[in-house]
Amino acid sequence: MKVAAIDIGSNSIKLVVVDAAAGDSFAVLARKREIVRLGHETLLKRYISREAIRRAAKCVKRLRSVADARGAESIFAIATASVREANNSERFVEKMEKKTGVRVAVLSGTEEARLIGLAASQGCSNRGVATLNIDIGGGSTEISIFRKGKPVTLLSMKLGAVGLTERFLTSDPPRRNQLDQLRKEIRKALEGPVRELREHNWDAATGTSGTILAINAALRFQSAGGNGDGDKRKSVINLKDLKQLNSKLAVMNTTQRHAYAGLSTRRAEIIIAGAKVLEETMRALGLESLRTCNWSLREGVIIDQLRLRVAG
Repeated sequence: MKVAAIDIGSNSIKLVVVDAAAGDSFAVLARKREIVRLGHETLLKRYISREAIRRAAKCVKRLRSVADARGAESIFAIATASVREANNSERFVEKMEKKTGVRVAVLSGTEEARLIGLAASQGCSNRGVATLNIDIGGGSTEISIFRKGKPVTLLSMKLGAVGLTERFLTSDPPRRNQLDQLRKEIRKALEGPVRELREHNWDAATGTSGTILAINAALRFQSAGGNGDGDKRKSVINLKDLKQLNSKLAVMNTTQRHAYAGLSTRRAEIIIAGAKVLEETMRALGLESLRTCNWSLREGVIIDQLRLRVAG
C-alpha cells in the first residue's frame, strides 16, 4: 500500500511518499520540500493572506502530483503553527480542498509534538530507551519524551525561526539589543516547559526538522574548512560548537551567513533565531549534545495512520 503525507509548515511544505508493509513499517519512495514561507507576516498578523493561500495551494498541487505519480492511494495533509494561529484557518482549509482536492487537518501543538516524537522514537532511537526530542519549526518548537514508543510528555512553545526573526531581528545583521530581546523571549518561553521536563528522565536526546538539520550541515561545512559538506556521517550537534557558530553568525548579514555556513539564502535569513532557540533549549535542559534525526512530522503522520489502520 502506497501512502503520502504533506506537512504544511510555517517555513516549508514537505512531502513523503512511502510503500507500507505490514504494521507500521515502510520504505520511502520519494521526498520533496519547497520553501513557501507561509508564516511570513501570518505569524505576526494571525491572518493568512490571499497571496499566501495562493502560494500554498500551488505548492500542494505540485506535491500531490508527485504523490499521484508514485501511486499513492491516500494523502494525509496536516498544517501546523501558521495555520492554527491564524484567525482565518477554516478558510485556509476550505481553500486548500477546493483548489487542490486535498483535505488539510490542522494540528494542535500537543498533537504536533506527539507525531514528531513518534517519528523520532521509531526512526532514530534504540528500543526501550527514553528519548527526548527537540523540533524547531518556522512557527513553533515542540519537545517530547518517548519511552518504548509511548509519549511521556508533550510540549509546544510559540518559538519558531520565522516568527522570531520577524518579531525581533529586523535589521541585517541584527543589532545587539535585538539579539538581547530575542534571548530574553526564548528564555521566558522555556521557563515553564523546562520545569516540567526536569521532572522526567531520558537516556538520549535527538533533534529533528529543517533548522536543526541545517545547523548540523553548517557545522559539517565548517569542519571541512568551508570547502564542502564535511563528514555526512557526523550527526551530532555539540552545545560548545553551536555556541561558537551562533556567535559568528550573529554579526554577519544574510549574504555572509550563506557563504560562511554553506546555507541556502532562505535558510540563512532565519538561522540566527532558530539556532538561538536550540542553544537556549540545550543550555536550559543541560544537554551537552544531541543527535540529529531525518524523520519528523511527515513520518510521524504515516506511522500514526498505519497503526490506526491495523487497530481498525
